[in-house]
Amino acid sequence: MTLRDILSADMPTLRRWLAQGWEWWTDQIAAMLPGKAWRSRHRGALIERDPTDPCGWRIAGGGGSATLLPDRQRRNLLATLQPNDILCRIIDAPPLGRSELRQMLALDIDRIGPIPQEQAVFDFDIIERGEDRLAVRIAMVPRDRLLGWIGSLDAMGITPTRIALSAEGGHHFDFLKAAGLSRRDSHRGTWWVAVALFFALNLGALVWRDVAALNAMAAAVEEQAPAGRTALLIRQRIDKEQQRRLWLARARAQQNPLPLLTALTAALPQGAWVQRLEFHQRQVRLVGFAPGATDVADALRQSSRLRAIVENDAESPPAAAADQMRAFDISAVYLPVRQP
Repeated sequence: MTLRDILSADMPTLRRWLAQGWEWWTDQIAAMLPGKAWRSRHRGALIERDPTDPCGWRIAGGGGSATLLPDRQRRNLLATLQPNDILCRIIDAPPLGRSELRQMLALDIDRIGPIPQEQAVFDFDIIERGEDRLAVRIAMVPRDRLLGWIGSLDAMGITPTRIALSAEGGHHFDFLKAAGLSRRDSHRGTWWVAVALFFALNLGALVWRDVAALNAMAAAVEEQAPAGRTALLIRQRIDKEQQRRLWLARARAQQNPLPLLTALTAALPQGAWVQRLEFHQRQVRLVGFAPGATDVADALRQSSRLRAIVENDAESPPAAAADQMRAFDISAVYLPVRQP
């Protein structure tokens, strides 16, 4: 069985798988119980087969013919056979579950007893469990004979829920179920309704408890909502401040003015001073004053960190004498020092 088989299975197939799984699980539980635990504890009427009785059946315990049963006791009763009515064998079998063991016995029934496979109705009990072997008692009866007994019971209006063997102080086997003729107990539907009712009550209690817990959680969340909103607002402010600081750190790393100031200090001639410095990405603009005889642009061209030096329009007319200050306005391109 693959995942594709499971996903493509229809409802009858799923029901069959569930039934097989339930049967396997009950077999595993049954394997852990002692053999006596499977003996019948039937509390209704009991009848037993008696060849000497005209109708072939009598009430267990010497109660007379089965025809004397009241109408209300003729349903859901247990019919028992005598040891002479069936054929029993005790065989060894491998340690299997009841379902697998039944399949194995069905394939080997011709070797176990003289009844042909198509005519044999059999059931079995596990009477001893070993580490690697099972002692199995198998009982079989011809199907025609079993159907004859069932027909005689039907003629008297008697409907058994089980046909078993009465031996060793208990009732063993279920030939009615083994023949595929199992009849439901009339009270079984009532029990199933009760089980469904209790299941629904338990499910309702679980749902009610979950709803109550959910409502309590919702009330707690609503109570903590103001504090939660305040915490969220603080968190948003912290995130914005972190983003701003990251942006400043990135901008500082990309546009650090200290190396530029160092290069300008080394390149500017003696006596020149800068009134305004503009620095955007790699573009630099210097506005300031220098002695009249000083060529600031030529001095800046001597620097290895400055390129494309251009003199802009002066903010004031040139000085008349060499000892007076002259304004300058110069643009340049700064070449940053590459990091190793």
